[in-house]
Amino acid sequence: MVTDDTKNIITKLNPVTGQIVGYFYASATPYYLTAETSTNSLWVPNQGSSTVSQIPLVTYPTLGTYTSAALYAQAQSWSTISWTNSGGQTIAMKARSANNASMTGAAAWASCSNISSGGSLTGGGCVNNGDQYIQYQATLSTANVSQSP
Repeated sequence: MVTDDTKNIITKLNPVTGQIVGYFYASATPYYLTAETSTNSLWVPNQGSSTVSQIPLVTYPTLGTYTSAALYAQAQSWSTISWTNSGGQTIAMKARSANNASMTGAAAWASCSNISSGGSLTGGGCVNNGDQYIQYQATLSTANVSQSP
């Protein structure tokens, strides 16, 4: 483990790979600590007291999905979708369309294919030219739990 005295952060490292596994946030830099591997937490003494505090390991989930609201576009012919991906995380994007804001009649997300950045909205198989509403779904993922997807 590595401590950062300026930010009161203790970083847990994988002893084999050296990669960051997660962070412990403390209210002050602890001088004594005990690690408990079964719960992935640290125990630190409270200053001026005979008690100890448990500090849990903080990690980010490896996967998250965002689904937009139905967007009115009055489109006759759909074009492309683009986004910027940075930091080593990945984005899988899907889109679907319908003729109403409730998206009744739209394809189920499971039947839609991913669309590449800069790719045609109709390329995922769930967007139809002439539909007036569109909805997108972004699945964000990371292999590094020390970074938010």
